[in-house]
Amino acid sequence: MHNGFYRFDRPSFHEGYSLRKTITFAVRLLFIAAMSFIMYEATIPKPFDPQVSNGDKLLHALAFFSLSMLADFSFPGSGFGFMKVLLVIGFGFLIEYVQSFLPWRSSDFADILADGAGLFVYILVIPLLRQLPLIRRRWAN
Repeated sequence: MHNGFYRFDRPSFHEGYSLRKTITFAVRLLFIAAMSFIMYEATIPKPFDPQVSNGDKLLHALAFFSLSMLADFSFPGSGFGFMKVLLVIGFGFLIEYVQSFLPWRSSDFADILADGAGLFVYILVIPLLRQLPLIRRRWAN
């Protein structure tokens, strides 16, 4: 007699495994790593100095474009709305606040504007990203 639970009846380790959940988890780790790296770079005494006019602002915009995308993909159940914008731009304000206390760094409102520009460009690019085969599933229900 058996209890109806044969070895082949048991769910395997891979059943219920969701590639989408794994990717979301990996993107969240990348998001945290990116925020950590940006905060580190923003607080060290000798920052990277681009040899281009307004290169610092361009780096801010690129960093916050990337953070916006990572924030969006980290929480795929919702659109890129108020909470994600607040998270990303709030991080920019936090960086400037921390820098205001560091004797080797200075706070600059223009940096926040550059951060916002990167976020805004991400919002503008979302319709194009929705067309890319590799990532358009992020917006699928």
